Amino acid sequence: MATPLWRRNLWILLIAQSVVMIGISAAFPLLPLYVRELGVTELRQAQRWSGIIQAAPFLVAVFAIPLWGTLADRYGRKLMVLRAVLGLAIVTGLMAIVQSVEQLLVVRLLQGALTGFIASVLALITATVPPQYAGYAISMHQGSIAAGAMVGPLIGGALADLVSIRSVFLLVACLALVSTGIVLIGVREPPMRLATTAGVTALRQNLRYALRKRRILQLLVMTVLAQAGIVFTVPIFPYYLEHLGATPHWLATITGVMLGTTGFFLAAMAPFWGRRIDRSGPHRVLRITIPAGALAVAAQGIVPSYWWILPFRVWIGIFLAGVIPALYAALNRCVPQERKAGIMGIGSSATLLGNLIGPLASGWIAATWSMEACFFVAAFLLFCVLALPIAFPLAASEEKAVPAEEC
Repeated sequence: MATPLWRRNLWILLIAQSVVMIGISAAFPLLPLYVRELGVTELRQAQRWSGIIQAAPFLVAVFAIPLWGTLADRYGRKLMVLRAVLGLAIVTGLMAIVQSVEQLLVVRLLQGALTGFIASVLALITATVPPQYAGYAISMHQGSIAAGAMVGPLIGGALADLVSIRSVFLLVACLALVSTGIVLIGVREPPMRLATTAGVTALRQNLRYALRKRRILQLLVMTVLAQAGIVFTVPIFPYYLEHLGATPHWLATITGVMLGTTGFFLAAMAPFWGRRIDRSGPHRVLRITIPAGALAVAAQGIVPSYWWILPFRVWIGIFLAGVIPALYAALNRCVPQERKAGIMGIGSSATLLGNLIGPLASGWIAATWSMEACFFVAAFLLFCVLALPIAFPLAASEEKAVPAEEC
């Protein structure tokens, strides 16, 4: 029996995305160390700049991604995937040649405008996969991100310590070009009902639709909180390992080992949580994954040595693997077919907004209070994801319109 087109496309996109994520996760965790290499050596200033640099692309992307999603509904999703991955190749190549932290900031802002590869892949997947397999497909999408996050930090950390951080950015550009070829040759976009009227595909109309639907709005806010909690400690993580006694000469490698361990378990657990989402519903999965993951995040703030971080990174990978897929699956169930790319683009913007808020707040909190405080704030944000539906329940009519097990 021939493989269905949606399944063939899914696996090709997962391969292409894994290639890109190997590069991204190899380079971007090293940005705090790159900030120091570019001349910002005082710790508090480096923490602030690291937060700004980490957050910069998301400041632009939070507005750009819904626009790209709207264009995908009108002109096709494959085209947007190719546009995003080529943009990534350009900006990462530029990162390798910047000479100051200010130049790096400008390139990171450009990255936010041009890229959005993960969001464009998600839009293509959710628009083509049959509804009964949506949870599985979204979890595999997150799993391919995690697979790259498993391998990338190990490669990037070792390459940075043995050669240079700039060489890691050149690696990302090359891998993005490889991924471009995979998508261009391998993916076949099926005939789809592409929206042709501005009322359906316009970004303004999609935003109005999302804001009118309280269930969708609630899920978007939950996604912001979850992602902010997940990435909150990224800007200060290498500095925290150094603070706990990690050898400065091998700091990039040790950072890669820690993050790669989390990536391994994120990738390994993504299919498991995907099946649980399809079988039990996304909100039941959230009630399991968030408390367990949040406790492990908080525990990192009280360890006496950097090696104690490792078991908690394992625990985080196991449980946080189910959080964002569950939120995306819940959102996907609430959206009509003709709006999927546009609304899922807004969902990706909610993730990007979390990526913006988390690092900015983390850099400020670390410089003002302590790095340990960042881990407790991150755990608090994750717990807020569960608290939000309790604090702001939907009206009875809305609950009947969208059953809890469906959305």
